[in-house]
Amino acid sequence: FWFKFLEKSWCKKASYIAITNINMKKNYYPEFDNKIVEITQGFRFEDFKPPVSEVKNKVPTFAFAGTFMKSVRNPEKFLKYLTTVKKDFKFIIYTMGPELAMPFKNALGDKLELRKFIPRTELLKELSKMDFMVNIGYDQTLQSPSKLIDYYLTEKPVLSFNDNSFDTKIVDEFLNGNYTNKFIFDDMEKFRIENVTKKFLDLIKSYFKSKNNDYII
Repeated sequence: FWFKFLEKSWCKKASYIAITNINMKKNYYPEFDNKIVEITQGFRFEDFKPPVSEVKNKVPTFAFAGTFMKSVRNPEKFLKYLTTVKKDFKFIIYTMGPELAMPFKNALGDKLELRKFIPRTELLKELSKMDFMVNIGYDQTLQSPSKLIDYYLTEKPVLSFNDNSFDTKIVDEFLNGNYTNKFIFDDMEKFRIENVTKKFLDLIKSYFKSKNNDYII
């Protein structure tokens, strides 16, 4: 009750409520819909450039980087299927919470490698050595795609799925170098920090214009 009171009090005072994904709008109080605008997370794309030379791995090599959650980002179905795959591969997981993956370590052996988090710039370099990336349980109504931005910067195809869309045939395609069903990145320019900053500045201009104020940025 008290949190609801405080949240609504803040929403009433705000001129705008900026959220990273407009699909998250349903998670806010409907009476403030007219204040909600989408301004995505901002990234400096120039901070990382993938290597020019093509990486050639001896076996299909892919990675996941992030935190597992049993309810929405659960790797168990994927790992269970990988235990049935006869061909060689290497699946590298960067996470601080490997508990959901550990039960499959014995069955997968050297095919599964669990690593701790490393600094982002180092991580991007390592991810750029993969054949493809794995994205699990992404829900655009609940999450903003910071992980996907990093995947995008590596210029590697992305195998993306959740419990409802998991398809072993597509997994097999990726393991065989067929990325036809890769995740499609849409309108990535909106994540550039320059464009994100401009949107905030445009909001300020819009506010003063609505007040008939000649404030200029």
